[in-house]
Amino acid sequence: MSEAFIHVSDWFPTILGGLAGGNLNGTKPLDGYNVWNAIVNGTFSPRTELLHNIDPLILHVGKSFHRKAAFNTSIRAALRIGDWKLVTGDPGISVWMPPPESGLKPILPVEPTDKDVWLFNISADPYEKVDVSDTNPDVVDLILDRMQDYYNTMVPPLWPNPDPNCDPAKHGGVWGPWV
Repeated sequence: MSEAFIHVSDWFPTILGGLAGGNLNGTKPLDGYNVWNAIVNGTFSPRTELLHNIDPLILHVGKSFHRKAAFNTSIRAALRIGDWKLVTGDPGISVWMPPPESGLKPILPVEPTDKDVWLFNISADPYEKVDVSDTNPDVVDLILDRMQDYYNTMVPPLWPNPDPNCDPAKHGGVWGPWV
């Protein structure tokens, strides 16, 4: 078993470089890392952070946590750096049903809140139940600054106008290509 920090985007460079013995020359810059040594030898992963999401189309009206950071915490976003994971904006509906044999209790939807920043220590709290943002403001600021870096370089989302031809009712109740 490995507890290395690995993401699905690491599979291509890992299979190519680690397993197949190839190289990444001529490929575009990749988000993934070759984590072969972390898997096989138990070394640390070269990955130190993972941007889960930044969705500026979903805003949450809450208590802003704009201490010194520039990132707009009303935006739904999540970023993990090391053992820390920061979630901002509207966290969505949090429902989790554990396997019956686990003996764990389900996590049911929480009441709406005006809070818009949550910080979790993933190693100590893998189920993200204990928000430690109030006791770790420097970590919050550091991750918010990094979120702003990602935000500054992201491609703006394109939400196309609705196409009435995609309505499944026009295609026998089936979602499928209509063009």
